[in-house]
Formats: sequence, structure tokens, C-alpha cells
Amino acid sequence: METLAFMLLIVGLAGLAIWSRHLRGAKQMQIRKIIHEERMTAMEKGISFDDLQHETMAGELAAMSEKRSPRLSESANTMMWIRVATLCFGLLFLLGGIGTAVGLRLVDDAEYQVMWPLGIIPSLIGFGLLLFYGLCRGYEKKLN
Repeated sequence: METLAFMLLIVGLAGLAIWSRHLRGAKQMQIRKIIHEERMTAMEKGISFDDLQHETMAGELAAMSEKRSPRLSESANTMMWIRVATLCFGLLFLLGGIGTAVGLRLVDDAEYQVMWPLGIIPSLIGFGLLLFYGLCRGYEKKLN
């Protein structure tokens, strides 16, 4: 039973890392798509689009995607703070649960060593909060 719980923890962490990398790649793909559309529009109009402009535009698009709109509606502002709080608590629970599980497993007393799966509970709560954080991203964009 202990081995299964430990393996689930490892698989969950690996999945979280893969999911984070996927989100980063999707963001980059979206920026590349915008640059491609701008390049095609420039070619149709006969305007030259050199590599320097391409790099400048890529930098500006990356900066724009990181910044929030200054004119957020009330509900978008509330959603932004909910997402920030969810991210903070999700990371706190996930890392706290992992620390608890590892700490209980490394204790010399056998009575406490068997209780290490208790750290999985907050870890799963943290994973759920981080999943909520990731899934709310599309909803926040609709509010802007």
C-alpha cells in the first residue's frame, strides 16, 4: 500500500511538470501564430517584414501576454485575485503535503513511519487547487 501511494505521488508530480510545460508551449504557439498572421498580412500588402521586425514583434507580444489589461472589469479583477490565491494555497498544500510525507517517512520511530501517507491528503488538495488555477485561465480571458 505504501509503495502504491508513493508511486501515485511521483506520477502526480511528473504529470504536474508535464502539464506546466504544455501550458508554456501552448502560450508560445499562440504567439507564433499571431506573428505568422501578421507576416502573411504584410506579404499580401507587399510590405517587407524582415527578421528584426519579427524579433521586435515577438518580444512585444511576449511582454503583452504577461501584462494584465489596465481596464479590468470588476468580475475579471475578482477572478484574477481568486486565481492568485488558488495558486498560492495550491503550492502551499502541495509542497506542505510532500514535506509531511517525506518527514514522516524519515522519522526513526516506526509508529510514525507508517503514518507517512497522511501527507498525500494535502498534496492532492494542492494538486486540485493548481488544476483549478489552470482551468480558470480561459474563463478569465473571456472576462477581459
